[in-house]
Amino acid sequence: MGGVMIDVGRFIVSMNKSEQKRNFWCFISYRHADNQHAGRQWATWLHQTLETYEVPADLVGRPNLQGEIIPDRIYPVFRDEEELPADADLSRPIISALTNSRCLLVICSPRACESRFVADEIARFKAMGKSDRVIAAIIAGEPNASTDPAKIEQNMVECFPEPLRFEVEEDLSISNRQAEPVAADFRIEETGEEGWVSPQAYRAHMQGQGLPAAVIAERLKIHAKRMELMKLKIIAGVILVDLG
Repeated sequence: MGGVMIDVGRFIVSMNKSEQKRNFWCFISYRHADNQHAGRQWATWLHQTLETYEVPADLVGRPNLQGEIIPDRIYPVFRDEEELPADADLSRPIISALTNSRCLLVICSPRACESRFVADEIARFKAMGKSDRVIAAIIAGEPNASTDPAKIEQNMVECFPEPLRFEVEEDLSISNRQAEPVAADFRIEETGEEGWVSPQAYRAHMQGQGLPAAVIAERLKIHAKRMELMKLKIIAGVILVDLG
């Protein structure tokens, strides 16, 4: 019997009937446009970062904040590489992966706000009663820019899809109760612009702007520290431990 082939990192999983109940530590929800440009392939980078991270030995085997046993690795992580046609609906393997994922990591940008698939994935995950296990990775745009009067006045562009900004009912309808997801901000600290997963790409970008070497070196240092902190914030949210 055939199955849909889904890449979950270092091997291919055939999502046939016998494997649709596979459990995932994390489901990465993203707009494919946020994973296409060199140096800014956010979904690929986050996927590899989570699956290759070695949980500190002093945490492994201990209970997390909800009494679950902390693993030595965050594996497997689900990421769908297929871009669905605009008129399609979420496939059964995607819905199954959402059902069997412990947490949802949403890559947030103005582009993600335009994706009904990202919105649908968030809504479905929340409607399953897992609203407290949603993490936002901000890469571009501004969170709550469509609801904060000050940000509206400044014409800032929203990066949180609607189901991320509000609570979701069991019937998938969006409530008027605002939500505050845990968020890791990967934007450039000095400018608020979209960040880079590759230091080399960020360096080349700044060189193209004609910035002095000393400024480039300092910004790269700040960027590396910020990337590491945000990475750890996401990992702490996935395995449910305090960031400290």
